[in-house]
Amino acid sequence: MACSADGSKIAAVTCCPGLVYLSTNSGTTWRTCNAPLTNYQSLSISADGNTIIASTSQGLFFASTNGGESWSMTAAPSASCYSFACSADGNRWIVGGQKEVSLSKDLGASWDFNTNFVLELVASSADGKTLMGFGNMRALSLSGDAGVTWTTPANGRLPPGFSLALAASADGINLVRTMVPFLTGHEPTVCMIECSTNSGVTWNRTGAHALAYISIASSADGRKLVAQCLCTGTNSPIYTSTDAGATWVGNIVPGGEKWLSPSGAVASSADGSRLVAVANQHGIYTWRTTPSPTLSGIVSSHYMVLSWLVPSTPFDLQQTSSLDNPDWTEVGVRTTMNFNNLNYEVSLPRSTHPVFYRLVLRVSSSK
Repeated sequence: MACSADGSKIAAVTCCPGLVYLSTNSGTTWRTCNAPLTNYQSLSISADGNTIIASTSQGLFFASTNGGESWSMTAAPSASCYSFACSADGNRWIVGGQKEVSLSKDLGASWDFNTNFVLELVASSADGKTLMGFGNMRALSLSGDAGVTWTTPANGRLPPGFSLALAASADGINLVRTMVPFLTGHEPTVCMIECSTNSGVTWNRTGAHALAYISIASSADGRKLVAQCLCTGTNSPIYTSTDAGATWVGNIVPGGEKWLSPSGAVASSADGSRLVAVANQHGIYTWRTTPSPTLSGIVSSHYMVLSWLVPSTPFDLQQTSSLDNPDWTEVGVRTTMNFNNLNYEVSLPRSTHPVFYRLVLRVSSSK
């Protein structure tokens, strides 16, 4: 399962029967797409929700560039896909497979292969240039040039363990992973969550409880995290963090024992204020809170660019010439999405007099 940057478009796949489901209203209603019937394994969606890529257990990839209306099979390598990730625009892909790492920069039309190592778990920054992955169960490999060259940090070879899930911030600097360490003797293994704030060079164990975490997702800035675990007893199946993993909170969810499944998935909007989770035998659940986007600006000699992280609730950009007796009016300029940092941007001519701007929660969704 995956969702767009604003959380309004959610896509999910099933294995048997192999179907692709899509919601365009944050999970309120769902429909099946015209995707081929096959055994789907994983799925990604672009930040704007227009491009959807689904992989199968046979290593085949199907892509749609019109929101799921039509699909085509790509020229992806025909080998089992361990893990798959793509850039925010949906064009750059990285596939971890049985014998190699496969890379595409044109929506799967052509591929480059690296047979020097195998990555079983992969993740990508929003621009698709910073890539990371775990191979041989514990060695971390990093690339800062879209997979052309790879390095293993001096501290990248972590204590023996098996990584289960991996997520990255939009810039690829903040990473989070769930892992099961291999302990000596007959000690019971536990699952933990570790975070990195330097693209994987060093890792720190978070304050998460030792549970069987099977899926994890991150906001664009890496501050808000959500993890799903195989709950037992009184444990919660969904844990969230708002401080980059330092502290975690268990969430009360409906369904009870229906979440007791070794499979599941979580997804997060760019601002982390809209979350989606799958209870394998009890449907798809959504959670949301009202975000507080921060407005920032860059001024040049002739233009000013205002930007804010894509919010999961619509906001309107307003302006006024005075704060003494403000007369706020909407800025009638179309916003564009920056796929590299998942921000909305507005370019305006530089004014010769003072102008004040603000973001206001949209009252009517019809605008």
